[in-house]
Amino acid sequence: MISQRLAVVSLLAICGCALLTGCDNLTRSRFEMIEIGHAERFDVQKTIGDPSYPEVGNEWHYERVDKHLNVLINFDEQGKVERKRWLDSLNNDHYDSKPSGGDTDTYESTEVRTIG
Repeated sequence: MISQRLAVVSLLAICGCALLTGCDNLTRSRFEMIEIGHAERFDVQKTIGDPSYPEVGNEWHYERVDKHLNVLINFDEQGKVERKRWLDSLNNDHYDSKPSGGDTDTYESTEVRTIG
């Protein structure tokens, strides 16, 4: 009888801890499961959860400030993943599915000077 009570109390304690801490699906292993050119928004949502912010353009942004983690998922016109980026500043772990060089984004810089 005492062992049954102990088992029930232990089970409730474990469930309570799981509810309080939550289950964060945003892990590197789950991120790697997302296939470029195949996965769609629904697949990404089921794999790593809802984005942290509303969709901007065709990009989903996930952020975990406490873990210094940013994840960006870009979708093409057909709604399939075309690019994914993992930026873990805490562990210096960075991944970008888009190869460097060649057809990369161009950034323009502007310098502002005060004349006086």
